[in-house]
Amino acid sequence: MKIKLVYESNYNFLTKTEWVNLITFLISKIESTNIGSMLINQLNHYSDMGHIVTIKNYSPHITNQYPHIKINTTNGYFRNTIYIPDIPYFINVPVFNKELIELQTETIIHELLNSTPLATNLDNDFVNSFSKFEYQPYVITLFHELVHCLRSFNNIASDGMLEEYSTIYGIQGNTLIIDGNIITENSFRKEIGLMPRLSHGSSDDYIYKVTRDKDYSNQFLKEKFYQFI
Repeated sequence: MKIKLVYESNYNFLTKTEWVNLITFLISKIESTNIGSMLINQLNHYSDMGHIVTIKNYSPHITNQYPHIKINTTNGYFRNTIYIPDIPYFINVPVFNKELIELQTETIIHELLNSTPLATNLDNDFVNSFSKFEYQPYVITLFHELVHCLRSFNNIASDGMLEEYSTIYGIQGNTLIIDGNIITENSFRKEIGLMPRLSHGSSDDYIYKVTRDKDYSNQFLKEKFYQFI
C-alpha cells in the first residue's frame, strides 16, 4: 500500500494506533474485493508516477470534522488528501428499498441494480419513492473518497453534484472505468452485498459532540467504526 497515513493529535477519540489500525483494516477490506483491488492498484500505479495520496484524521481548515477529499496539484502532480476523522461521524444514506422494487420493471431500476451508469441523475421523486435510509459503513465512506481521488488522477473529476452522482452510481460519459469494470460506490456495494445508494443525501446516525439524544459508550462507538452493515 502506497497511501500515506498521517495522524494529528486533536480530539484523540481514537488514538494514533487505533486510527491507523482502522484505516489499514478498511483498506484491506477494500482490497479483498475485485472492484476494490483494481481501485487500490490504480492508485498505487499513479503513486509510482509521482502523485501522492494521503489519508489524515484531522483537517485544520474546518470546525466540524467529516469525511472528504481535498484535491491539489503542484507542478503537474496531484497531492490529494482524504480526511477520515478519528471521531464518530456516522450517517445513514438513502438506498434501494428492496421490498418496493421487487415487482418493478422500469429500466432505470435494473440499471441501478446492475451498477450500469445512468443517462442523468435521479430526481428527488424517484429517490423518495424507492429508498430507505440505512447505515453507511465506514469502509464504503473510505471507498467513496478513494474513487474521487482516482477520478482526479484520470482527469474526469467534475464540479458539484455531477461529481457525486458519477461517484455514487455513475453518469454516462463521466464514469470511472478500469479494464471494462465500472468503479462506483454502487459497484462496490453490489460486490459486498449491499443495495445501491440513490443520492448524496444523508441523515445523522451519530455525530461526535453534535448528537444529544443517544448515549453510547466510547467502546460501542469505537466498534461502530468497523460495522460492516
